[in-house]
Amino acid sequence: MPTPSVSVIILTHNRPKLFKQCFNSIIAQLTFKDEVIIINNNSTHETTKFIKQLIYKKAVSYIKYINNPTNSIPLARNIGIKKTQKSSSIIAFIDDDCIADKNWLKQIKKSHLNHPQVFAVQGSTQSIPKNNFYTHLTSLFYQNWINSIKKNKHALSTFDTKNLSFKKSLWNKFKFKFDQKLLRSSDINLGLKITNQNLIILYNKNIKVFHKERVSLLGFLHQHFLFAKGEGQQQALNLISKRHFSHISTLKSLIKKLWNKQQYFKIIQLSIALLGLFVIRLAFFCYYRCLSLTKKTFR
Repeated sequence: MPTPSVSVIILTHNRPKLFKQCFNSIIAQLTFKDEVIIINNNSTHETTKFIKQLIYKKAVSYIKYINNPTNSIPLARNIGIKKTQKSSSIIAFIDDDCIADKNWLKQIKKSHLNHPQVFAVQGSTQSIPKNNFYTHLTSLFYQNWINSIKKNKHALSTFDTKNLSFKKSLWNKFKFKFDQKLLRSSDINLGLKITNQNLIILYNKNIKVFHKERVSLLGFLHQHFLFAKGEGQQQALNLISKRHFSHISTLKSLIKKLWNKQQYFKIIQLSIALLGLFVIRLAFFCYYRCLSLTKKTFR
């Protein structure tokens, strides 16, 4: 069987330095059959200029640059998919604040070849930098989320686009789209629709990306504010509550471990972060949930 060709889609918005690291980690892995599509999601003039300069330095035909003036994440994803080359058999997504492992593309191709019946493959995400309190906390939360969506050892009930690939032929066959009405979490929403049609989302730990986490309290809380906006629009409230209950058991064990090590300052740090997280996520979840339900009532 011939090696499949891949279209890699990167969305970016005002994060030029992070984008550069992501872009460079991908470009070295592309073969002449593959391509990378950059969607500039309404960045500022300076960021746009930086991205274009970085791309034009490479001056190769397998890089496509597209400007999306609306800063809509689901719209940008749909545009990227539409612009993929006809010859591509796999479409892959990676976030602009991620760095792909050196074998990322190779493992994606291998996984789809070995599992022709699978619709999508979710790779693993490792949080960096390693020696940071908020990185560690985010990593625990993310692993909890993965555990909460596992159907079995190898299959998931949904996905996220930090590290995702799927077969283009099946995407076209079922005519899926990311929901452009959603502010956030359109990927999770779509993943649930896919598995509801008895299609398989495989989890493969060998497909790795390294995600640059927020390393300050303000950055950590801002990230969870964005999560709350997305969750407020979600219909799968049982999935959300399941994830948050799993967080509680993880946090209990973390506090116990810190207490045994007499790391009291970290316990205070954790308590402040969790209090802020709880207030922000609850307040904005309720706000966006009510907003979403009100719009449906009066539609």
